[in-house]
Amino acid sequence: MTDSTTYTCKHGLTPILSARNYHSWKNNITNLLAMDDSLEIVLGTELAPAGNAIAQARDFAKQSQCTFVMIWSSTEPSIRTFLNRLGHRDLHATWEALRERYDVAASQSVRVSTLARLHSAVMKPGMSVSDYISSLSDISQGLEGTPDEVTERYMIMRIFATLPKQFTNIVDILKNRPIEEQTLNSISTILIEHETAQVLHKTTTGSNLNLAGTSSNALSANVNGGKHHRTNGKGKHR
Repeated sequence: MTDSTTYTCKHGLTPILSARNYHSWKNNITNLLAMDDSLEIVLGTELAPAGNAIAQARDFAKQSQCTFVMIWSSTEPSIRTFLNRLGHRDLHATWEALRERYDVAASQSVRVSTLARLHSAVMKPGMSVSDYISSLSDISQGLEGTPDEVTERYMIMRIFATLPKQFTNIVDILKNRPIEEQTLNSISTILIEHETAQVLHKTTTGSNLNLAGTSSNALSANVNGGKHHRTNGKGKHR
């Protein structure tokens, strides 16, 4: 049982883990896990039984799943998203990942490095806008649930500010749309469609220029051929 700030189970309760209360949460959830006979799994001191111990392995997997749900339920929504990506198969790795991310002293340097990568990112020549936006999203995921978590609005403005010149016109149009219509998904879709249209236009223009050049060469050849034929004709007349 939980509310927006507290997780409660049959063993007791703990404040929900946020980006700012890791140590108090850890102390409380450790006690709850110990009373649930799950702490050794989380600490990595109790390992999965050998593969031939089928019944024990099944019980261990069930206990691991229940423990994961217990930890997951005691965190706020943004941290649950992070946990979902980690999964329940290696609870010790999950436990350590939470420590690295939310223990402020341990995670501060990582967050500073991640922010620096995000602030310095630019769309490199030859990179598609889809890949560029995906790369920014991947970097920002490293900050989810932390004090430096990136908002969707910041992501959109970062994209606008770092796109190359060929996107200037479409960016100006998008900036003038109502704020409520400026979602990351809608902006991404429009930019990708714009880039696709640009590529198609360049391809079509290039084909037309090649066709015009071929036609011009053919016409020139015909004209020169005609002149040569008339010159020969005049020579014979004389």
